Amino acid sequence: MFKDLQESLSRIGIAIELAKTDIRKSYTRTALGPFWETISLGILLFLMSVLWGKLIEIKENYVMYLVTGMIVFRYISLILNSSTWTFIERADIVKYFNIPHSSLALSKVIYASFIFLHHLPLLFIFSFFYQNTILNFNLIYLLYSVPVILLTSYSTALLVGFLTARFRDIQSLINTITSVMIFFTPILWSPSRLDVKAQLFLVDPNIFYHYIELFRQPFLGNKPELFSIVITLLFTTFIFFFANWILNKFSNKIRYWV
Repeated sequence: MFKDLQESLSRIGIAIELAKTDIRKSYTRTALGPFWETISLGILLFLMSVLWGKLIEIKENYVMYLVTGMIVFRYISLILNSSTWTFIERADIVKYFNIPHSSLALSKVIYASFIFLHHLPLLFIFSFFYQNTILNFNLIYLLYSVPVILLTSYSTALLVGFLTARFRDIQSLINTITSVMIFFTPILWSPSRLDVKAQLFLVDPNIFYHYIELFRQPFLGNKPELFSIVITLLFTTFIFFFANWILNKFSNKIRYWV
């Protein structure tokens, strides 16, 4: 089942080159390239921190809470939306070249990670201007958070790629989900503003929230909640094995779907 992934890792150069192609295609004929993403996100976060901070009257650390949440949510949205094109936009490669299918999924992870790294300096910029320190001992939890997020990203790119190749409606569904979940996920607001019953039905089942918390809490100087760690570990394990099972079962059919 994992032979395809092993082969793609041994030939990681293929995924890197495909990711480079995605970046060049997205930012061709621009002077700043992917930095435009960072600039636009930085302006958005600044305006939101001023406006929402006044409207909903959250404590001083709201700015860093907002910034970390938005950066991770942007990464999640990018992974989900780009995953719908994993095999469709590489139809010629899928049909005529014998390369591991996992290489196409890994290219999406590398592409999204590259954009994420461009956004990461915003954490330090906002922490400087708002006099919040993000360097603390709890950052050690990132040794768990980062691999879990990357592994889930790979599994998502593979699974969503296969589903979209077979059912093109998945593209519209994913776009709708990412557009709606930014309001239902604690990014602009805090779960503490809800009562226990609302948290049970709106926050606890929200897998977006738990992955965001894995990254956000260490930068806020806190430990991620054990519940978030357990949920993300279980979900990461499930989606990894499920995505590889789908790959094993339908890899011979993907060339006819694209």
